[in-house]
Amino acid sequence: MRRQLSQRQYDTAYASAFILQHKNSVKMAKNDIVKHQFKKGQSGNPNGRPKGSLNRSTIVKKWFGTKMKGRHPITGEEVEMTLEDWLTIKQLHKGITKSDTQAYKVLNDSRYGQAKENIDVNADVPSINFRELFNFKK
Repeated sequence: MRRQLSQRQYDTAYASAFILQHKNSVKMAKNDIVKHQFKKGQSGNPNGRPKGSLNRSTIVKKWFGTKMKGRHPITGEEVEMTLEDWLTIKQLHKGITKSDTQAYKVLNDSRYGQAKENIDVNADVPSINFRELFNFKK
């Protein structure tokens, strides 16, 4: 024969069972985390990029610094310039001759920085009386 529990007894038993279940799930979660952690000195990706290899930005910087001969855009003389200078001159030329506004914008942004939108937070804003708006009584 089952005994009828009062609402308070039922709530207490339910809460106890919930807490016990939660403690067990936390223990399981901690055990799973510890089980799947890397061992000390072990790499997360043993077949990854070898130590000492250069990343993409270092390689690009190296190539952009390469010297080459090119025509000065104003005087027309042959001068020594970096690949970065040459590419910038090509983009400028493309922006001017082909009316490529995107190329012009990119070069201007790189020279002067992107325009920032300014918002005046101290502007005079009309006040709103919410009591009046929603017919609240004082």
